[in-house]
Amino acid sequence: MLLIRSRAVLAGVVCAVSVAMVGVSIADATTAPPDDTSGETTESGGPPSSGEGVADTSEATASASGRLEILPPEEEWGGATRGEWDARWWQWTVSFPEEVNPNFDTSGGERCGYGQFGPVFFLPGNFIGEAGVITCVVAEGTAIYASPAGAECSTVEPPPFFGRDEEELRACATARLDEVKEYEATIDGQDLGDLEAYRTSSPLFTLTLSEDNPFGLEPGVGQAVSESYGFIIAPPPPGEYEITLSVTFVDSQQFATTINLVVEAPQVIEPPASTAPGSTGPVETSSPSSETTEAADSTLPATSEATETTSVATETTSPA
Repeated sequence: MLLIRSRAVLAGVVCAVSVAMVGVSIADATTAPPDDTSGETTESGGPPSSGEGVADTSEATASASGRLEILPPEEEWGGATRGEWDARWWQWTVSFPEEVNPNFDTSGGERCGYGQFGPVFFLPGNFIGEAGVITCVVAEGTAIYASPAGAECSTVEPPPFFGRDEEELRACATARLDEVKEYEATIDGQDLGDLEAYRTSSPLFTLTLSEDNPFGLEPGVGQAVSESYGFIIAPPPPGEYEITLSVTFVDSQQFATTINLVVEAPQVIEPPASTAPGSTGPVETSSPSSETTEAADSTLPATSEATETTSVATETTSPA
């Protein structure tokens, strides 16, 4: 299934990355611009490599939000490759019925956190087709998986997304991704450049389709293979980031999405000082008043006298 449906999702917080995307890091848009060489192109007419015309971010002054990093293409995260994370993205995507699916969210991002857990946060795609803006809140310490474009084929979808076995599925996913004519991604106004080095395919994986799934298929289980330009952003520091993404297909269909990514430190909410751990309300503590104490003391002699009276009465009733 093509992301046209487009996985117009590009992960949020991301860092700007050099054109070669070889695990570079870069300060955000508030960092001072590089020297005049930043506008150069290579002899081939493409953007410069990471060593040509790209600011030396190792010495750059980062803004308050700090530098963000995109992992090298071959680097794993959380024990999984990018191809495996792409497979998990699709599994996450088809696990929701359309009415609550994050990829069909028109609320501005209310569903973005649905089903998110573990070391990587999936940025949803745009399955609606209309340009939109969503906001996603991510906990500090979480990596981001994103892709400007991707495709998936399975054993349960009709052509042109159908394949009988792994070989056919791989050929299908490649052919579908080739239908992406061009794409552009920017983070806080900075173009991410060419992501060709990040094109990857997934292993064969299981696809479990929910009721009213986004593919419009009967619920069930199939096998699938995906291919995408996915990449992983190392856990970004707290802050707000804006990503815009546009994708154009060979049939000239174009989709655009803006994702406002908010990275927050996990909260620690201290309970009120008067509340004991494990209780649901204030703990009431009181000491007996002097009147209560006096009243308790005044009953002691009466009790003693009563005991003596009982004893006397017992003795007087004993047989002579």
